[in-house]
Amino acid sequence: ASRGLISPPHLDQAEELDALYGAEGELQLIRSREGKILSSGTVACCFQDVVADLVHYLCISDQVESAMLVLIQLSNHPEHPVALCRGLLIQALPGGDLNRFQQWRERLSSPLVRGLLAREEESDNHLENILHKLIEPEAMPAGLSVVDAGQPRFVCTCSPVKLGAVLRSLPYTERMDIVKKKEPVSITCHFCRKQYALSIDDCIAAWNEKV
Repeated sequence: ASRGLISPPHLDQAEELDALYGAEGELQLIRSREGKILSSGTVACCFQDVVADLVHYLCISDQVESAMLVLIQLSNHPEHPVALCRGLLIQALPGGDLNRFQQWRERLSSPLVRGLLAREEESDNHLENILHKLIEPEAMPAGLSVVDAGQPRFVCTCSPVKLGAVLRSLPYTERMDIVKKKEPVSITCHFCRKQYALSIDDCIAAWNEKV
């Protein structure tokens, strides 16, 4: 259980989340190294959940299919209020089987995997055990298998199709600004720096697309 003091006190009378936090929000992610900003971006908080919205950012803005499980447990000790804070992030490699990845994504939040992640384990292969359970229903009898990998090379997964998902993540006000300007929209991939030029018709088609 957690305790808190709400100020101003009338906020605890809100019956709906929209009345308390507002209907929309934004998640901004900034990557930095040694004090230098490498990249940044913003995505709408359509799920109003930190983990779900972060995964949404990774899938839409970073264009990498991702799934994440985060467990946080609080304690009643003032000096050590956080009893457990662990997470597991999996991401699909370029050219991977997305149907299989979707199965792993669904299993990641299963009670079995959540229980393993929450378990106090001193062994060095704790993560390996979790991954075994994650792919166990479809893995070989020996569990994880090792295959020869090809020569590593940089492959960016950006595409015009994925840009449509980026456009759909824009707030309504930004969409209206694009339409009013009547100018082509230029989008640059943060990874490969490839530039895409989209017309107003392309933007409207992406916004009207049902997904």
